[in-house]
Amino acid sequence: MGVALFLYPVCMEYGSLNSKKPRNPLIPLIIMGLALGSLFLPWRIWLGGRTVEPSKKMAAVEVARIYFQSQRFDQLIRLAGSITPKTPDAPEIYALAGQSFLARGEVGNAKKAFERSLEIKLEQPEAINYLAAIYLASGDSARGLALLELSAKLKPDDYHPWLAMGKVRQDMGELELAAKAYEECLKRNPEDLDAKQARTGRIRALMDNHKESDAQPLISEALKLDPANAELLGLAAISAQTLGRSDEAEVLSEKSLAMNPDESNALMTKAQLAFLNNQPAIAEEVLKKALSAKPNQPPLLQLLMQAQARQGKTGEATETKKNFQVVSDRILKMDKLTKEISQKPDDPKPRYEMGLLAVEGKMQVLAEQCFRAALDIDPKFELARQALEDLVKLGAGQ
Repeated sequence: MGVALFLYPVCMEYGSLNSKKPRNPLIPLIIMGLALGSLFLPWRIWLGGRTVEPSKKMAAVEVARIYFQSQRFDQLIRLAGSITPKTPDAPEIYALAGQSFLARGEVGNAKKAFERSLEIKLEQPEAINYLAAIYLASGDSARGLALLELSAKLKPDDYHPWLAMGKVRQDMGELELAAKAYEECLKRNPEDLDAKQARTGRIRALMDNHKESDAQPLISEALKLDPANAELLGLAAISAQTLGRSDEAEVLSEKSLAMNPDESNALMTKAQLAFLNNQPAIAEEVLKKALSAKPNQPPLLQLLMQAQARQGKTGEATETKKNFQVVSDRILKMDKLTKEISQKPDDPKPRYEMGLLAVEGKMQVLAEQCFRAALDIDPKFELARQALEDLVKLGAGQ
């Protein structure tokens, strides 16, 4: 299994916290800085640090493997350009060229190389995973998910495609499908870290889909396996509060915040409890801390507005309401652009417009990814190039 698709994190910088709707309308923009050094470490170990030179008697694919193993990407790419699709082992050579382009940061060329490889031979799980990652990173959810599903069929015992499908569908708001994907992942005995992600993702998907009762036994089971997990404790707290078990919610939120003072669900629970106990000043303080750690959260802003209004802080409540409306409108626009990107995967304009909205919301990583994705589609798209340059300058000046 290659590292391409499943070396997350997913860069998500907006969405609502504990909303009773799909929390995040934006398709995940997967980081394509793939820690590519890890790809080549095993080759260096196997080769004992020696540089192996290809011989004239070697087949083209053997030469390509040596170039790849020794990180001679330029030579490998030239080799791939010199062969025809009818060349024996052309699919593997093109796939290696795709990985070489990724190592050089040329995502657009990598996409073309993997597509060419898979056009000749579809049954290549590793190439499928790389191409799925590229599609998803550019916002093309339909093709990305289709490839993930194909990967799962080709390697039915592999949990990685199911974990990725869970993350993608969850961020798209397809909560029932996300929960099922995480469940399938867990059936395949994932590694510890991935198992934690799948358990937490499944719990979140159920809770966001108004199924706290279904999530409760999963939360209890997860906490037995990982009792010192602040995120799980925060989820348990907000779930208990939703089910009307305030005393339990308070204990769980305090445990969570003792481990991580910025845990978002625990802070939300603490603020809700303070508000219900007629302590709006405490609720306001907690909510401001939560928004400082995780801005652009409509439910937090909405509760903050109520806490300020209850204290008679009319001016501050009005400003918070304006901010709430701005953030909510931005999310709706991003949702619309997400659908447009999925419908027009080869159009750079929606990605550029998404980047502008991300800049407006101070989501720098997301903005950069959007502008780069637009330029991968059309390197002559000057508006995206200028926006990216401005963003880089802004980052350098901070």
